[in-house]
Amino acid sequence: MKYFLTVIFLMMFTHVMSQEFISEGDFEVTISGTNAFGENHRIVVIEVWAEFNKDNAFHDWKNLKGVKYHRLDLATAPVIKKKYRVRMVPTILVFLDGSKELEYKAGLDLICPVTLAELNKDIEELSELLNFNLNKQLWIK
Repeated sequence: MKYFLTVIFLMMFTHVMSQEFISEGDFEVTISGTNAFGENHRIVVIEVWAEFNKDNAFHDWKNLKGVKYHRLDLATAPVIKKKYRVRMVPTILVFLDGSKELEYKAGLDLICPVTLAELNKDIEELSELLNFNLNKQLWIK
């Protein structure tokens, strides 16, 4: 029984730790908002970052409201880099149901291009649009 509980604990701990960072192989599933645990997040935020510029990364991710947040290391994601034209880090991409809706790209100074307040405001507007469209669909039926 102890062994079983230890395995369960390690699986949970690994799951929690792995939620922040994703790989290029996980990207499409991650932006769709669904996962193997049955969680469904319609709005997903991906920060494309690099180890050399970690001081300028988005540090307030725990304070984002109503979204799932992940990081993707630019050095390990050449396909994503090309597809989304990521040239500077950090770059923050916001997806709604798998479609990119918002992006914030660092300039030559490599400073995080958005504040927590700005990002939460934009996410709130995206959520309102999502709720409006959902209500509109219910009204049409």
